[in-house]
Amino acid sequence: MQSGKLVVHFLNVGHGDCTVIKHPSNRITVIDSSNGEVIDEQRIDAKLRALRKDRRTLELIRARGYSVKAALKEMGASVELTNPVEFLARMYPKQNVFRYIQTHPEMDHMRGLDALLKHQDISAFWDTENDRADDMRDSDKADWEAYCKMRQDDSRRVFVRGNDNAFFGSANEYDKIDILSPTTAWTKECNDSEHWNDMSIVVCVTHNGASFVFGGDAESPAWDLMMADPAVKEKLKGINVLKASHHGRVSGYDEKAVTWMSPGSVIMSIGEDCEHEAVEHYKKHTKQVLSTYDCGDITMTVDELGKVTYSTSVRQAA
Repeated sequence: MQSGKLVVHFLNVGHGDCTVIKHPSNRITVIDSSNGEVIDEQRIDAKLRALRKDRRTLELIRARGYSVKAALKEMGASVELTNPVEFLARMYPKQNVFRYIQTHPEMDHMRGLDALLKHQDISAFWDTENDRADDMRDSDKADWEAYCKMRQDDSRRVFVRGNDNAFFGSANEYDKIDILSPTTAWTKECNDSEHWNDMSIVVCVTHNGASFVFGGDAESPAWDLMMADPAVKEKLKGINVLKASHHGRVSGYDEKAVTWMSPGSVIMSIGEDCEHEAVEHYKKHTKQVLSTYDCGDITMTVDELGKVTYSTSVRQAA
């Protein structure tokens, strides 16, 4: 048994992804980044209806230099989205991020990276060997440029299935991270097809018998390849927590893989209620589906006996 607790925070960043992990080693891992400022249209409309205001009022405030989130707050709305930089400063003051994992090069998984790098010294940067070109809209340029700069940094590491080292390998008493996908060959296929979702870094983190799988935006072809590898398939068997791939969309749901995993809980990081589209599929395989849309930040803790408990920042889900 490994001493200490594993604490996993699924942050409520709206449409995007950001997970903060505090390992028993006291190291911090961040998987993906979203700035917690991008609010989906459905949520904006709901806030305006509650305030009995219209879009014109919102845009007049925004014209003064306010973000959508700040403008809604100025109008009196409660906006619960979490900013990762502020969260880290509050929860883990004076402690830097040891490991940042960019699962794949899509902006909803790296929007906010520029701000994170300005406030954090990151010791290790995990990346994919992707060939994605700069085709970002102007508002995302700073984050894309921050990502490109990180790719040139000495801290950058490209890991694929089966890689291990003393800082994260599951065979030792450190952070117990297994890389389940991609492989080198699969990375090439995804580059050729420009299918960045399926290139996602998929990892399994374990502590005292409890296991968490973080799927990035991996879709069925990637899950099929993982299930075809006996060693990976064994690691996926009977997990405790699955971070639903592709924000809980049907495109990230693979029935064969989820049936095999039979997760105790499924977590969805989503910004729009309609993104719950796969929830009924997941409910066939688990007793508990939680979303950041409903619950706010979701924190799961694994104690020294391997017991998994959770709390939410908004309310307990039914």
